[in-house]
Amino acid sequence: MTIGEALKKERIKRGLSVRKMAGTIIDPSSYNKVEKNMRNIGSEALVRLIFMHDININEFFNNISSNYVPSKLLYKIELESNMRSAFNNRDLVKIQNVYNKIMNLKHEEILKLRSIVAVAYLKDTINDLDEHIKIKIFEQLDKKDNLSNNIEAIRLFANVMPIFTNEQLNYLMQSYANKIIKNDNLSELDIKRFVIASVNYLRACYERKIPLNETMVQIKDYILNSDDTSLLVYKGLVKLSLAAITGNITLAKKLKQELIDIGYEQVKNWKF
Repeated sequence: MTIGEALKKERIKRGLSVRKMAGTIIDPSSYNKVEKNMRNIGSEALVRLIFMHDININEFFNNISSNYVPSKLLYKIELESNMRSAFNNRDLVKIQNVYNKIMNLKHEEILKLRSIVAVAYLKDTINDLDEHIKIKIFEQLDKKDNLSNNIEAIRLFANVMPIFTNEQLNYLMQSYANKIIKNDNLSELDIKRFVIASVNYLRACYERKIPLNETMVQIKDYILNSDDTSLLVYKGLVKLSLAAITGNITLAKKLKQELIDIGYEQVKNWKF
C-alpha cells in the first residue's frame, strides 16, 4: 500500500468522511488528493493524523513497508522472521536453509552471528562453538553503543550468555546496565529488551554460582522500582533468581510456585 491507500483503509474502517478524517490537521481537498496518490503528505501531518485517530502504528507501517522500504532491507527482515519462526518451531531443516541464505548476505555481521547461534542451539552444540566465533561475538557486543542502540546486538547478547566466561558476562552486563539505567529517554521496547536480558543474566549467574554483585543489585533496583505493570512477571523472575543466588531456597521455591500459579510455567524446570 501507499501512504494514501493505508490512510483510506483506516478512514473507511472508522466510517469517517474525508472531512472528518482530515480534521483541522490538513485541508480536506488536499487530504483527498493524498488518498488518491495525487500528492504527498508531510511527516508532521501524517503523525498527527495517526495519533488523532488512534491508528495502530505498527500495523500502519507494516501495510506500507513494501512500497517504501528498500528491497534489500525487506529481504533481510524476511530472513530474520523466518529464522525466528524456525527456531521457535525447532525446525532444524528450515533454520539451516535460512542460515545458508543469511550467510550469503553482504555485511550483516550480527545477523550472521545470530544465525550461527540459533543453529547451534537447535543442534545442542552452543557450548562447542568455535573460539573464533566466540571472539567475534564478544567484539561485536563490546562495540560502542551496540548494547544499548543495536537491537540485533541486544538479541544476540540475550541468547549467547552461556558461551562467555564469568568475567566477560559480568563485564558486558555491567556495560549494558550502565547505558540503560542512566538513560531517561527509553521506549517501552528498550526497557523490555533490557529486562529480558537481565533475567537471562541472573539465571545464568545462579547456574554458575556467581555471588551477588553490584550489577545484580543495579538490575534489581531498576526493575523492582519500575511502575510498569507489564513487568510484573519479570519482577517475579528477578526476585526468584536473586533468592536462589543468595541461597534463600525456601523463598525461591515459594516464588517459583507463585509464578506457576499465575500461568508462567516456564519456571517449572528451574531447579534449586
